[in-house]
Amino acid sequence: MITSKVIAAGILKAIGLLSVIVLLVYVVYQISTVLIYLLTAFILTLIGNPILSFFKKRLKLNNTLASILTLLLFVLVLTGFIMMFIPLVSSQSQSLSLLNTHEIEKNSIELINQIALFLENHNINSTNLLKEINLSSRIDFGFIPNFLNILLETLSSFGIGLASVLFITFFFLKDQNIFLENAKKLITNSQKDKILNSIQKINYFLSRYFIGLLIQLFVVFILYFIVLLILGFITLLS
Repeated sequence: MITSKVIAAGILKAIGLLSVIVLLVYVVYQISTVLIYLLTAFILTLIGNPILSFFKKRLKLNNTLASILTLLLFVLVLTGFIMMFIPLVSSQSQSLSLLNTHEIEKNSIELINQIALFLENHNINSTNLLKEINLSSRIDFGFIPNFLNILLETLSSFGIGLASVLFITFFFLKDQNIFLENAKKLITNSQKDKILNSIQKINYFLSRYFIGLLIQLFVVFILYFIVLLILGFITLLS
């Protein structure tokens, strides 16, 4: 029989569960940036494990040096990718820096006045029309320096995030064996072999998967690079 006590207890449990869920969502939201850094570092670690293993087994390097070289390889690949777009961004930045926003605004207002004169010559009351539209007050070319400021802030945030991810990735690569040994202590002996084999298989397949994605991106990167070279070559000839 359902009594008032049972109903009250159920309501309290539902409120408590809802409060816990809301609290967890809030905590995850607050540390979302850190979680993104950790997830990115984990993916880079999976990609870097075969490279790390090559440095340790083939070149006989210690764990720390192999981790540093693996990280440097990531940095070189990222630098090469960024270097491809630097000439394009630099040329666009120079073009934007040469813009005289005040002169553009002045010419735009003069164009509006000419349009108003044209309408007046054709017996069209342009004064009220332009007054209602109020184009001169709505024209604001200050978005160009604002856009550049936003771009610089984005690049700054990206640099901080990149440094954080590389820092975390280094310790993931260097100390992953320590993490594994500590995890073994938390597993019961009866299930240890099955769980460790499962972890190794998951690690292997995830590494292969992300390496495959990286190879696909690298192929697309090479194709784009060739296309940009061809377009640049045609521009130079013209």
